[in-house]
Amino acid sequence: MYKNIFLYATAAVIGFSSVACSNDDDHPAHIHDHDDIHELVIKISPEMGNQTETYSFHHDDQMGEMITLAPNTTYFLEISELNVQHNGNLENHLHEIIEHKDEHIFLYRSSAPISLERIDDATTTRTDGNQLGVKTRITTGDTSAGFLEIELKHNASSVSATDNNNMGSAIGGATDLLARFGLSF
Repeated sequence: MYKNIFLYATAAVIGFSSVACSNDDDHPAHIHDHDDIHELVIKISPEMGNQTETYSFHHDDQMGEMITLAPNTTYFLEISELNVQHNGNLENHLHEIIEHKDEHIFLYRSSAPISLERIDDATTTRTDGNQLGVKTRITTGDTSAGFLEIELKHNASSVSATDNNNMGSAIGGATDLLARFGLSF
């Protein structure tokens, strides 16, 4: 008799475990680890030239590298890496931001006089028509010094890539990254 009770109890436990562990979700949840962004790398090259400079910002820095440009000159600025610390190594997760572009937007701010034009292609343009801001064209003004901030917003309730002279705006959401570079020209 004890053997039968044990068998029934074991069958019940196995039955409940398989029901409790089943996954009815056909699509696994997106793991959002952009909160762990360790480094932002940007590349800047003059529109009329072929020399590319690389600048980086690390999450534990208050200010990234100093960006020195010429006054009254146009440059291409591209976000090339968003590195996440994983198992002691840095991994570029920019492709994940682009893959989930409708959840993100890069916002720009500058205390120095620059104009910014977003030049994203279809791969980095959201389905609502707002350009993500991975690729931009900036034009410097007269000699000045200040900062350039790049903010990555996630799940904002409203975004506009054209607000603030194309620097962009977002309402709500979380800031995945706020990088600040020194800027002089």
